[in-house]
Amino acid sequence: MKRSILFIAVFITFFISSNLFAWKREGARSSEASLKKISSDSNLENIVIGLVDIDKRISSLSGEEKKFLIGYSQFRNRQWIEADKFFNDLVVRLPLIADHIIYYRLVVANELQKYGESLSLSDELLSAYPDSVWVFDAGMEKAKSLMNLGRFSESRALFSEYIRRANADDAFEAKKFVVYCMMKEGRGAEVVDFLKDLILNSGSEEKLNELEVLISEVKSKFHIDLNKWISDPFQEYILTRSFISRSQWDEASKRLENVISHKDASKSLITQAK
Repeated sequence: MKRSILFIAVFITFFISSNLFAWKREGARSSEASLKKISSDSNLENIVIGLVDIDKRISSLSGEEKKFLIGYSQFRNRQWIEADKFFNDLVVRLPLIADHIIYYRLVVANELQKYGESLSLSDELLSAYPDSVWVFDAGMEKAKSLMNLGRFSESRALFSEYIRRANADDAFEAKKFVVYCMMKEGRGAEVVDFLKDLILNSGSEEKLNELEVLISEVKSKFHIDLNKWISDPFQEYILTRSFISRSQWDEASKRLENVISHKDASKSLITQAK
């Protein structure tokens, strides 16, 4: 039953998001064109069969299980207040998926800035369900709660633990929070060194731009201009290598052009850049 409920929740959310809303928007432009598009859709038969199957499954669910499905759909669509209403009293009533519900609730609490509540829910999940699939992600959410409650040292320790096990993109997000915690703790030298490393290993212009707020805060608080530092040809060359490691070829090419044309670039560096 646990896997069945979760499967239905995922299917409904995906279907609504990717099909019905798209058809509704299309129909607003032209009902006739929309009907033609739907009727010619090669996947229509499979979609209808899937909906019939889902309808059969839903009809066998209890009221609480249906509430969970609606809450999950709201959660996936970032409708935090609405999701919270549906999840609020389901843990006791749906014990087979209690860990999932607790995790969704603690995320919602963080998003609604109820950090104390989120922290309590994180502790409940970690202690009562140590084998849950959400334990790892709950650690990240707990670190966010602690950070927003001003408990920066504890938060930074949890973020660091998360980083050791996370994939590259998730680790990058956690490292940004580490920088923020360090700044709040007044750890000037460590902040600068940590942020420099994050810049040089950002891997893309998009990720680099995400660091701009932290770079500005470091300049304001510690009077160190990291944008000027990264414009040094050697540092920009190191940055470019991180772009190449992520297959960001166009971005890397533009950065290498900067290195080659820089008046302070050494001959050996220019040779490497070429």
